[in-house]
Amino acid sequence: YRDAMTLAAEDLPSSTRFRYELIFEDNQLDLKKTATAASKLISIDKVKAVVSMWSNQGRVVGPIAEKFGVVHFGCAWDRGVGEGPLSFNLSATPDYFMHHFVEALKKRDITSVNLIELNDSGSISAHDELERQLKGTGIKIVLRQQFNSGDTDFRPLLLRSKAEKADVYYLNAGSPELELIT
Repeated sequence: YRDAMTLAAEDLPSSTRFRYELIFEDNQLDLKKTATAASKLISIDKVKAVVSMWSNQGRVVGPIAEKFGVVHFGCAWDRGVGEGPLSFNLSATPDYFMHHFVEALKKRDITSVNLIELNDSGSISAHDELERQLKGTGIKIVLRQQFNSGDTDFRPLLLRSKAEKADVYYLNAGSPELELIT
């Protein structure tokens, strides 16, 4: 995402009304570091807007930005991230995303899904929506397991997954957990 934002900023025409400077802070998906980074960006770097990635981080950044009158753009499945008057959620909503996912499962005659999800508010709400949309389709979630950001031992999770036969594995993870699980 950092590379995409940098490329987009470099690609802006010179006639653009505003001049944009991007400042990045790596919160390592740690909520305390997220709060510290947001506070630093607002109070020390004097940013006019802040962008957060993922639901839990957006839930932390939004209220901090709101308190200081700074615009917040969140990229999150959790609809609550965009609730404040200065907050905007830039992600597809879970109902939209899951509708298309369920249609793809039906098209491929998938009847069982093994769901492995990051334990955060956005993932949980999105996958609750998936369960709602699967009702009456004949497609079942045979196993739904969660892991926490920072987990490194996925052997128990993978052993349970192997024991439950599924047509498809739905893995919602980021780095480094994604690489460790796969």
